[in-house]
Amino acid sequence: MNTKNCPNCKKELPEESCFCPYCMEKFQTASNLPNKNNNSKKKLIIICICALLCMVIAVLIFLFLCNSNKPVETPTNTQDVSMAEVSDSEIPDEHNQTGVSVDGSVISWANMKIDNQDLNLTDEQLQVLKYFDNDYFFVDDYDVLQRYPKIFRHSQISFVGNVIKVLKSDDENYTCLVWMNGSPYKTPDGSRYVVITGKQPDNGRIIEGDYFQYYGRYTDVNAYTIDGKENYYPTVSINHTVEYGFELGSAGPRFDLNYIKSVAKTVLGDNVKIKEPVCDEDFKLDEYHSPQYFFYLVTPDNQTNANFSRFEFSRMNGFIRDANISSNTERQFLISADFQHYIVEVYERDLGLMYLEYYDRDFKKLWSREFENVDNAVLDYTANTIYLVADNDLYLINTKNGEDTISPAFVGEKIKINVLNDGIILIGTGKKDNIMKVDFQGNILWKTTADIEVTECLEIQIVDGNIIVELYYEKKDNVNGWDDVLVESMKKIVAVDSDGNIISEFISGEYSLDY
Repeated sequence: MNTKNCPNCKKELPEESCFCPYCMEKFQTASNLPNKNNNSKKKLIIICICALLCMVIAVLIFLFLCNSNKPVETPTNTQDVSMAEVSDSEIPDEHNQTGVSVDGSVISWANMKIDNQDLNLTDEQLQVLKYFDNDYFFVDDYDVLQRYPKIFRHSQISFVGNVIKVLKSDDENYTCLVWMNGSPYKTPDGSRYVVITGKQPDNGRIIEGDYFQYYGRYTDVNAYTIDGKENYYPTVSINHTVEYGFELGSAGPRFDLNYIKSVAKTVLGDNVKIKEPVCDEDFKLDEYHSPQYFFYLVTPDNQTNANFSRFEFSRMNGFIRDANISSNTERQFLISADFQHYIVEVYERDLGLMYLEYYDRDFKKLWSREFENVDNAVLDYTANTIYLVADNDLYLINTKNGEDTISPAFVGEKIKINVLNDGIILIGTGKKDNIMKVDFQGNILWKTTADIEVTECLEIQIVDGNIIVELYYEKKDNVNGWDDVLVESMKKIVAVDSDGNIISEFISGEYSLDY
């Protein structure tokens, strides 16, 4: 028998032994040594299995991500509802919250602007949008355009001035040099120059000497070479002009008969009659009708609904209301974001009641809601949801059935509302927390104090992700036997970033009566 010695204790052992019973040592033999070829094969098998597992995991992750991007169905309960979930289940994607969808973002009625080239609207619908858009900062101080770029750059502004030089003009477009707040009877002094660009009016070209109130978007300060000299001037892209009466110190009506006629037909249908109202025949001078209030009376031929018998279309600002107005009852009329419905606010002042009503194009009421202890409410809306603050509570109302999509949330007294893609901006009265952002359940995301006792919000614009607001304070008192005399006022423009930080602000106007 062949033998071998234990490598540890040297005792003699059979050749095939792999264990020494004398010293308990284990050792390898030629037959049980690892096979290098077998190890290589095992390693290859392990590598293949790991690669396959990685591929399976990658496919599962891809399917999960694809599934998470699908639209979320509307929940049946009213709690914990996100912006995407507010829409009807019939809406094809989570962002289609208005009559238009731009780059997958929600655009509420307050934020739909006519110079947004992505809005898929007809010319007639753009005219309606232009009529209702009253959000312009009036600028009468030339220096603020250059001093506060974080406020005015890309915002909508209005100003007065006369054309002193036509730089470029054809049948379609113009570029002109305007003397802001200049006098048509004086020689320009080289200051307060603004370059305006825009489309020619329908009734003729812009020419030198024209004196207008301009409405447009301030782009930036740009370099221009005029008469061989290079200078930097603010540039405004104009979308509307109104002839200005220099002697009267005011502009005429912003909208003429042809414009009101076009808007009325788009809103109410082609079969309407328009009339210039006659004082004491069609209206009385009262708290709703002053000598400076210009409007047209519009009567639709469809008289099946008494609530739609006759309307006042304001010529000064985009505003429509029932002509059958009284000190106790007022009906304000809005076109929906999909241009296919009507939203009507009814105020019963004596009773402190407010009704919100929704109609189709045939003047058929689809639903109505009642709110108590309301003198004035504020709202913004998309095609699918109305965002309303009434009696200190925030409501999100489904336009399809008039039902709440969340439980009403307490937000306090608010005077302005603007719906963003990721929350709701609310402007409140008083000295504290004037500007607030809440989510779509009414939870506060942030709040900011603007250092002014706010009684009114004149304008709000969302510009490059910032919130730009013009806040107003006024105080009235009894003066020499006269009640409600304005004795003090202040206007302040504030720019707030998306996180609620004030990035720029200035006082745009002040008044004080010495009494």
